Amino acid sequence: FFFVCAMDPPDPLVETPAPASPHAGPVLSHVTSAIQRVSTALHQSLGLNATMEQATSSLWPITSGGSEHTFACQICLGLEHIAAAYAVQPCQHTFCRACLQGYVTSQIQDSIVAIQCPSMGEGGTQRCTELIAEDAVLELIDNVEVVRKFKRFKAARENPNLRECPKCEHPQVGSPEAPQMCCAGCGAIYCFAHSNAHPPEEPCEAYEARCTGPDTRELLHEQALP
Repeated sequence: FFFVCAMDPPDPLVETPAPASPHAGPVLSHVTSAIQRVSTALHQSLGLNATMEQATSSLWPITSGGSEHTFACQICLGLEHIAAAYAVQPCQHTFCRACLQGYVTSQIQDSIVAIQCPSMGEGGTQRCTELIAEDAVLELIDNVEVVRKFKRFKAARENPNLRECPKCEHPQVGSPEAPQMCCAGCGAIYCFAHSNAHPPEEPCEAYEARCTGPDTRELLHEQALP
């Protein structure tokens, strides 16, 4: 007698898993690693775009969680910690203290003492008309020589008859009607109009005629030739 063991036929609706390939493990690992790299790059790109949008869309301190911690400086265009901020009064435009200090210093070096706020507005086309107060200028500057220049230029701007001795820089008030000046500090003689450009005994008219004489005109003509 022969005994036949009957077996149920396979269900046609259920797929039988294929035998695993010996190369499937490394391939899956490479694919997973590539997906992770793409995901990381995407997150970094989104973060950078968000940072640039914050820097360009707002000129005021950026808030996070209800507390201000960074701001966009309108001079260097960087995002800085609020501790480095300096707000110009009364317009409240905010800059890095170091950036504003450099701007104020450059203005003074150019003999400008009525220093405007450097803000150009959100569109970059509307210059702020507020002047930085004198006490704020002196607070920002930490260079003694620059402070001295600011005070000298400001005094000369307020009094057009103020002159400085070319020898000792002592300031004193003169008059165009009496051009010869004697320094109260060192006794040096100099001219109200021309400082020490000509000797004290030479009148201003003679000096000006000498400067505009034919020799000078010829020299200027030669220098102007290509």
